[in-house]
Amino acid sequence: MSGPKKFVLILAYLTKGSTNKEVSLGDIKKLWNTMKSKSLLGMRFNLFFSDKAKEGGWVGSKKRGFYNLDRSWKKIFADD
Repeated sequence: MSGPKKFVLILAYLTKGSTNKEVSLGDIKKLWNTMKSKSLLGMRFNLFFSDKAKEGGWVGSKKRGFYNLDRSWKKIFADD
């Protein structure tokens, strides 16, 4: 699974799948960096992931530095 899709999964975890909740980039990055197992994420956090997740239409950002799930976020599972 790609980094942007993993970004969406972390956001989905933090929002419990709600498209109405916003999460700060700092909270996403903090959780990402606490997961040390290579089998879980297998890569370091990169801001590129959030940009690509937005381009993919899986997340939105109404305020700078805050993200919310888009209704189509579950489409990340379609390609893998």
